[in-house]
Amino acid sequence: MRRRDAGRRPRRALKPEAIREFIAQLDFTREADIAYFLAVSTGMRRGEVCGLSWRDLDLESQVISIRKSYDCFGNLKDPKTKDGVRRLPMPDSVRDALAMHKEAQKARIDEYAAEQERLAKKNGEKPGKRLEQSESTPVVLSTTMGRLSPNVLEAWLLRDRETLGLDGWAFHELRHSYLSTLALRGVHPKVMQELAGHASSEITMEIYTHVNMEAKRAAADVVSDLFSEPVEAAPAITPIVQVEPRVINGGRRLTLVSSPRERVENAPESTSEQPQERFVPDSCQAAIR
Repeated sequence: MRRRDAGRRPRRALKPEAIREFIAQLDFTREADIAYFLAVSTGMRRGEVCGLSWRDLDLESQVISIRKSYDCFGNLKDPKTKDGVRRLPMPDSVRDALAMHKEAQKARIDEYAAEQERLAKKNGEKPGKRLEQSESTPVVLSTTMGRLSPNVLEAWLLRDRETLGLDGWAFHELRHSYLSTLALRGVHPKVMQELAGHASSEITMEIYTHVNMEAKRAAADVVSDLFSEPVEAAPAITPIVQVEPRVINGGRRLTLVSSPRERVENAPESTSEQPQERFVPDSCQAAIR
């Protein structure tokens, strides 16, 4: 059976340090930036980000409930599989970013509603129901304060990615970066599958195996580099340790040496003088004879 993604280019993933740099550039009061942040910090798909409403977020308990997905045809629908419906933990950093975004979004909605009322009054029209932020309000809004299309979200990244240092990257690769980080940190594939909402463990294991093989290759390269380092040659002559002479045995000088070379250098000089003749008495000479 032919794979569904056959012929596609391999997905890239940001390294943990690159993710930190990417997040540091985001402004959580902007609709686009909070969408990018949710993808890279929770692994949500673009349809899930666009389908998220404030009722799906429990900032107090720090839980995100993925219940709906929004498609490019304007349909808010259930995820394709039962595994897509899931609850995600909300780290402190995500909670704080969402709280900041919610407050900024409320101010933006109020400003938009006031402008709409002003225009209606100017045109002699009766103002409609005032737009307010509520539990059903999308977390990521369009410029007209409606639910955002996934295609528009992709276009936003296309507009911003060069500024964010992601030139050539797609929105789904933010999600892939999150999942790759989980694999890099050794998170169990089953936990990864539940966080990602994968219907099958096959996709999860593909990511897990690929990332861990990269880590193994990096470890092997470290050892290979060690083996390829040049070995310094040992010195041709071992340095001689100089030892001061000691006086022992009633004044006889003894010098300790650490090598045959030094012993040769400290040996007494040879002499050509003949030894003196010894006196032998006549009585002894007779005995010798």
